[in-house]
Amino acid sequence: GDRLRRLGELLFHRKPRFEWLAHGLFIELVGLLLQTSPLALHTRILRSDQKAKKPSLTETVEQYIRTHVSEPLRIKHLAAHLHMSESAFAHTYPQLAGESPYRTVLRLKVLTAKRLLLQDGLSVKETADRLGFSSEFHFSRLFKRFEGVSPSSYRKALTKQR
Repeated sequence: GDRLRRLGELLFHRKPRFEWLAHGLFIELVGLLLQTSPLALHTRILRSDQKAKKPSLTETVEQYIRTHVSEPLRIKHLAAHLHMSESAFAHTYPQLAGESPYRTVLRLKVLTAKRLLLQDGLSVKETADRLGFSSEFHFSRLFKRFEGVSPSSYRKALTKQR
């Protein structure tokens, strides 16, 4: 600490022969840093922890789907958002997420549909339209496949419990 402070003083006050003194102190500090390898390893660990805070590929995809849930989403849209080729995305995503991108889109649409049906009180047709389904029938069939009951039965069952 004292040596670093002295180096700073030499650089900012520019006393006579400061270049030689600063150079000597700098070399001495580099030597000290090279001797303290545990500190360097600790710094690397901190940097790798900071990278872990970055959203993962699956989190990024799910966030994108949630914000574009009313749109017809295709692999090319998701891959383009991640700046990946369709092929690379189609191979990488299932390995990380444990499901295909298409299944993730459908799962999140059904999850949103449940909220729309219960909290927002939308009809099945309005929910299907809001989520970008081609028809109410297609939406109902998909919802039943995921939840085991039709959207209207789901709403009735849960509104009776309240």
